[in-house]
Amino acid sequence: MSWKTTRNSVLFPPKLWTPTWMKVCTCGYWGDTRYPCRCPAQVIGLYRSRVPEPLLDRVHLHVEVPAVTLSELRALPGESSSTVAARIAAARAVQAGRFGAGSTTRLNSAMGADEIRRHCILDRGCRALLDAACEKLRLSARAVDLALQVARTFADLNGGGAIRPVHLAEAIQYKTYRRVT
Repeated sequence: MSWKTTRNSVLFPPKLWTPTWMKVCTCGYWGDTRYPCRCPAQVIGLYRSRVPEPLLDRVHLHVEVPAVTLSELRALPGESSSTVAARIAAARAVQAGRFGAGSTTRLNSAMGADEIRRHCILDRGCRALLDAACEKLRLSARAVDLALQVARTFADLNGGGAIRPVHLAEAIQYKTYRRVT
C-alpha cells in the first residue's frame, strides 16, 4: 500500500485499513462489570447515533473489548506472535493460490462482488443462517458482502476449506454493532 505526502495534505490509497475505536457511552462504563454506567439509555442512543449507519456498514469488523483486571490479564495464556504470524502466512498462501498470479486481487478483503459470489459459496446450512441473520439484523447488501469476505478469511485461517456455519456465524457477529435502546 503506498501513499504520498504533499505540502498540505496526505493522499491515501483507495483501499485503506484503518483501525478505529469508540466508547459505547459518554462515561465509558457501559457493559463494564466493575463500574456502573451513569448514562441514561436515551443519552447512550444519541451518543452512538452520531456514527451514521452507512459508515458502520463499511467497517469489516466490529469488536467489543471488555475491560479486564490486571490479574485477569496476567492469567491469560494467549498465543505467541510467531504462532499467529504463521497462521496468517498460511491463510495468505491459500488466498494467493485462490486468486492466482495473474489476478489483481490478492486478499479476500479486496474481492469484488463477482469474486465474492465465486469464492464464497455457501451450503444450505450457511444460506439458512445468512437468511435468518439478514431478516433479524436487517443487514444491508454491503454488510452481507463484508460478512462473506470475513467468513472466507476465517475459513482460510482454518486451512482454506469451505465456509462452514461457524465461520459465517462469527463473521456475522463481527458485523453487528450492538444497539442500545
